Amino acid sequence: MTADNFAIYMPFQQMFPVDLLESLAPGATVTAGQHEASIVWPDVGVRVSLMPVEQLRQHLPGLVGYIRKHGGPEALVARVFQTLGVAGCVIAPGWDEGGKAHRFCTELTDIVAGFAFTGDSVFAYGRDLIREGMHRPPAEVVLQRTQCLLACAVRGLIEDDAGKPNEAAAEQMRRELLAWVRDDDGRRDAASDDESVFLDTPIGSADPQERINRIWEAEAAAVMLWALGAYALPPFHITEHPFGLAKLVGIRSALAPALTLPSLRDDDELEAMRRQLTGVHWRLREWSLYPTKDVDFTAFAARGDWLLPFAVDELPLAGADLAINGAPLTRAPEGAVRTALSIAQERQRGIGWVLGVHPLFEHVRAPT
Repeated sequence: MTADNFAIYMPFQQMFPVDLLESLAPGATVTAGQHEASIVWPDVGVRVSLMPVEQLRQHLPGLVGYIRKHGGPEALVARVFQTLGVAGCVIAPGWDEGGKAHRFCTELTDIVAGFAFTGDSVFAYGRDLIREGMHRPPAEVVLQRTQCLLACAVRGLIEDDAGKPNEAAAEQMRRELLAWVRDDDGRRDAASDDESVFLDTPIGSADPQERINRIWEAEAAAVMLWALGAYALPPFHITEHPFGLAKLVGIRSALAPALTLPSLRDDDELEAMRRQLTGVHWRLREWSLYPTKDVDFTAFAARGDWLLPFAVDELPLAGADLAINGAPLTRAPEGAVRTALSIAQERQRGIGWVLGVHPLFEHVRAPT
């Protein structure tokens, strides 16, 4: 008996819920356990198995090598490093002529915000990511995504006025932000459902953690503004107040001249920034695990290791390591380094989305 194979690379490590599998497989008998599931029609079956974590760690570098060998984009490599789980699908006795099994596998891949490998193809949302490249947003969409992020960041900031004399003014501003997003077709389409709900939440009722997350996402917006040529990105440990960024994109202000006819920097500049931001995030993450460990960051950048080499000329350094106010990370104030780590995470997400790591910003992670 022959069989076909299909692997789903996912941002989580758990088996799919039975009700999800049933909804994608009408007419099939579906059973599922903690690590395996079975979807069986009269003429074809799909057996789904979760790859063990230990095997996953050995598997992903092989896929990265395959992508690079076949000329795939580095943004796809970044997507691979976001993978937390792989579901292997065995289709027996092979793909059915009616397409049920293939439709099941591809729809499942898209619903879980994953990508798939089958045959010699890596794809998501019907696109061959090696041969056709990633789902890269055009400049107009990058601007609209930036505007939505900053509208939500401002919304998060004005939550501070809840229960204070300025609460009424803050509520009025919240309504203006919501209308500003909803009254423009591009911004309305760019906003996620969660962002729309957040903007629609009255002052005093926002979830505290979501509020914090939305404010930090202004750092992702900052990278997008850099990508649009409208903003000079500060050093890795310095952030700008979201209100200043919000003015650039037209929130309670005129749109910055550089954004009236938006265009993106060239691909080489964007990729160079992705590597640098990822490298900086890696170093800060390494510090969080081993705060007293000296690291030759310049040597890491020159080697590239899993990331490929990147430039450090414009980064603040002390000796061979990243520096904050002249001090290497091992001697810098802990609070300042932790702030830099939060900045780095969001900036990496921002450049990843611009380069098409995932078409939906909310599904872009910042792996190191």
